[in-house]
Amino acid sequence: MRAVRLHGPELTPRVERVPLPRLQSDDVLLRVLAAGVCHTELQLLDGTLDMGVWPLTPGHEIAAEVVHGPPDLVAQRVLVYYGRPCGECDWCLNGQEQVCPNMGPQPGLSTDGGFAEYVAVPSTCVVPLPPTLDPIEAAPLGCAAATAFHALHAVANVQPGEIVVVYGVGGVGLPLIQLAVLQGARVLAVGRSSEKLTLASRLGAEVVNASEGDPVIHVARLTRGQGAHVVFELVGSDDTIAASLRMLRRQGRLVFVGYGSGRLRLNPLQLVLRETRVLSSLGNTRRELEQVVHLATEGRVHVPIARCFALEDADLALSALRDGRLEGRAVLLPAAVPLERQVASAAREHVRKVVAHLERHVAVVPRRAVGLTDG
Repeated sequence: MRAVRLHGPELTPRVERVPLPRLQSDDVLLRVLAAGVCHTELQLLDGTLDMGVWPLTPGHEIAAEVVHGPPDLVAQRVLVYYGRPCGECDWCLNGQEQVCPNMGPQPGLSTDGGFAEYVAVPSTCVVPLPPTLDPIEAAPLGCAAATAFHALHAVANVQPGEIVVVYGVGGVGLPLIQLAVLQGARVLAVGRSSEKLTLASRLGAEVVNASEGDPVIHVARLTRGQGAHVVFELVGSDDTIAASLRMLRRQGRLVFVGYGSGRLRLNPLQLVLRETRVLSSLGNTRRELEQVVHLATEGRVHVPIARCFALEDADLALSALRDGRLEGRAVLLPAAVPLERQVASAAREHVRKVVAHLERHVAVVPRRAVGLTDG
């Protein structure tokens, strides 16, 4: 079969012919229909995240069809839950398996993943997909949307009426905006791409363009000087971390999501005097992934798809992600498809559906971009 292979940090990924995956007793064999391209792949390439497993087939956002396994699963379309918790430790028994200390090999991270024609995973690590959910749109739910769901509900515990800043309007930030609006929060989206911020505005956020001035000043004006209850930090640079802290009100919560290379530099007194809480969010549980699939089936959450790539063009997809040229998720299509499929129109249609749902069920006030010249 064909698979994208990484042979180590900072080495160019390439498509190679490799044997079909070997199945363990409880594994299912999946034919990959679509695989989302996540920033995690860039961190594997950069060496920021090194699990010590090389060569490796990346890809952990996987929508697939079961081709071998239990009869009730064969021919079923599924989404892969990339966690492999032990199910026996204190954290697993308390429903917190995303931090299981005995986590087994995870596809795309510490064992071969979904940038391939086929992948093997335990039968307990697949979540059925309804026939109405397109695999291309479903694949990024497995990490991007589920990560956002966990950060919003399990970690930050965002409440209706709270002011939430989403700093970083990408694959995780866009579903996080949708979920926060559905929760009844007032959402401020901070980023540098006018195109991405326009999309964020359509999803119900007030937008702050960080390329047009100090975003801390923007947020202060929007919150009458009080700051936000919660800031989700999705960029992970020194500057964005420092700015995120300054955007918080007293007793605010700063939530780090994902892997960043920046440093948190502060005197603890800065936190103590304002009772600032610093939190971190890692992945999601299987139950949370099931909830996200349910929301997506209802049209209430969607990860916008910017562009689809053939397996042979994985390096182009990764370059586009690194350069910030994607207004949404890139998706690899390992099956025999045209070399490139543009799905911008389909993405726009799903955004329209999400906005229509918000207008029916959530009181969304008109949003506008705010600049330093505003009064």
